[in-house]
Amino acid sequence: MATYRVTEDEFVAAGLGMLSRRLRRKWWWFALIALALGVWVFNPVDGSWGLTTLGVPVFLAVFVALFIREIRAQLRKGFREQTSYQEEVTWDFSGKEMRISAASGTAVVPWARIRRWSETPRFFYFHESDLLTRFIARRALSPEEEGTIRERMQDVPKQ
Repeated sequence: MATYRVTEDEFVAAGLGMLSRRLRRKWWWFALIALALGVWVFNPVDGSWGLTTLGVPVFLAVFVALFIREIRAQLRKGFREQTSYQEEVTWDFSGKEMRISAASGTAVVPWARIRRWSETPRFFYFHESDLLTRFIARRALSPEEEGTIRERMQDVPKQ
């Protein structure tokens, strides 16, 4: 049984981790749109592509930096406004399910409901669908609990 409270920084890091996994599958669409926007913004009037060649990478870098900054700000705002994110949470891993309990309620997630899972040095992610992912900070888990997670997830595709 793991009991812990998610910090704001962990919430932001986990949110960015989930977002980056979703964007990896669609990165080329974003790259194509950003490239088209960059060429449109830095359209060569005199036929010279010099400014465009220099301007597009700078535009893309600024665009990505502002995008990540805005996502971080929205995650921090969401964490501060939603008090249930700040509650102490208890995760209980049994043979059939995960039980996630907090003051606001309890969620029972059968292992069979997990479609994909992934792990990073800081988190375990459990993907129930494309729209619902749960995460737990590894700092809250004992080595035995990590072993239980890996054992239960051995037949589930790892993302």
